[in-house]
Amino acid sequence: MHRRTRIGIAVASTIAFLALGSLGGSVASGQDAVPSADSAAPAPDTRAVITSGLETTYVPVSPCRIVDGRLALGAIPAGGNRSYEVRGTTGFVPQGGTSGGCGIPTYATAVTMSVSVVDPTGDGFLRGWPTGESIPNATMMNFNGGQSQTTTAPLTLGAASESKDIRFKSFTSAAMLVIDVQGYYAPQIHAELNLDGTLASQTSRVLSSSRPSTGNYTVTVDRNVAGCSASAAPNGSGPFIASAVPGSGNTINVYTYNTTTGASTNITFNLDVSC
Repeated sequence: MHRRTRIGIAVASTIAFLALGSLGGSVASGQDAVPSADSAAPAPDTRAVITSGLETTYVPVSPCRIVDGRLALGAIPAGGNRSYEVRGTTGFVPQGGTSGGCGIPTYATAVTMSVSVVDPTGDGFLRGWPTGESIPNATMMNFNGGQSQTTTAPLTLGAASESKDIRFKSFTSAAMLVIDVQGYYAPQIHAELNLDGTLASQTSRVLSSSRPSTGNYTVTVDRNVAGCSASAAPNGSGPFIASAVPGSGNTINVYTYNTTTGASTNITFNLDVSC
């Protein structure tokens, strides 16, 4: 069973990074230059993670490689930047990662990852941030020439509308990155519903869903949602709207309409609840 940690909103738009250690000394540039992807993951730092709701769940995963510059793309040039995929199932082999991805769902808002700079040719420093946002002033890690070094940090992911999830910039010297994800943060209550009211995907707090009538959906969760806020958004384009209303118990009602005809209609949509 997944271990879950509730955390509150911690930061506005930049990341506070926590270095948990480094690999000192000169290291060869082979596969053993950085920890293997199945190395034991350290406990997540829940003190400095951006979240999109008032409650967020941390879900650990078996350490899994999403980026390996030695296998694809090469080093980020000095002064250059590069974006990478984190969520989903495609685009990982072209960046040196695990085929099919690491099981990070599209609704994840942040990840905990280990980032290694392998055999840098000179001294420098690295910054990472969500794709689509401004580069932060905070530095993720400093590195020294000839020394492979690793840091572990939480990093917020870019908006789902962005083509990539995270971005890194290397200053002063080129940086060959190897990145392993160790877990992800996601809204406590999130679900994607199919036309017929069945669940396409969901976080663990969503228990079931149904469609009692046309354009009328009911989602059942494992807590009382009275006083919580709920929002629903159509999954795709078209003249549709969705309205979510928390019930007095552990259910949320979602009503979907065609704005052209004004009639109730069945659509696929995403539901988020913040408590």
